[in-house]
Amino acid sequence: MRIKKRLAIAIMIALAASLYLFSGEIAVFVFSKIHNLKITYRSMQKDKARDIIFNDLVIIDQRKKIGFFAKKALIKPVINLSGSSVHFDMSSVNFVKNDTEETGEAFDSLSGLISMPFMTQWRYKNISGDIFFLKNRLNVKKFDAESDAIRLTFTGDIVHDNTVNGSIAIYFHESLTKKIPPELSSVILSNEQDGWKSLSVNLTGNYKTPSVQVSNKLFRLNIKSIKNDAR
Repeated sequence: MRIKKRLAIAIMIALAASLYLFSGEIAVFVFSKIHNLKITYRSMQKDKARDIIFNDLVIIDQRKKIGFFAKKALIKPVINLSGSSVHFDMSSVNFVKNDTEETGEAFDSLSGLISMPFMTQWRYKNISGDIFFLKNRLNVKKFDAESDAIRLTFTGDIVHDNTVNGSIAIYFHESLTKKIPPELSSVILSNEQDGWKSLSVNLTGNYKTPSVQVSNKLFRLNIKSIKNDAR
């Protein structure tokens, strides 16, 4: 049975790879079904390097109910027998959430500051990175996001059971840091150039329950659900 299952998976991946060479629309459809993604767009084209260029792209992870909208996106999918990966470079991007309501920014708690970059209100000038789709997880080799007020970098694993194990660095412009209580800012933020300040932590645990551990060189603590604490 295992041999038959592996053979079926290999055939599916080989078929998807072949379809990608000839039809971007079919490749997007197959890729979305394999990884349980909802993908919509206004228009799509392929360039000479076989990258796929989208306008008004929306991608939603059906499991986690979170995704993003990009005015323009260059996506390079790679599908082979060892798995699949995506390199992406997007401009004018907002995060999209299907199962949460946001009530505003939270500057007075660590969990609020960590969740702030993922709120739907922020428009990022550019988001780029590389993600590998493995058996039960996403391996984020690189994720960089930049806006006028917030910058974000992340590397690590996001598992399908909603656990995360990674490192995140968030950079806040002075227009935001002045809203953070001094007693919190002085402890958790580091000074950067041009008035920016940064927060760098490791995240471990289930981000939908009160079991996420946040740590860096100065502290280690468990925090409530990032989603609930930011509301």
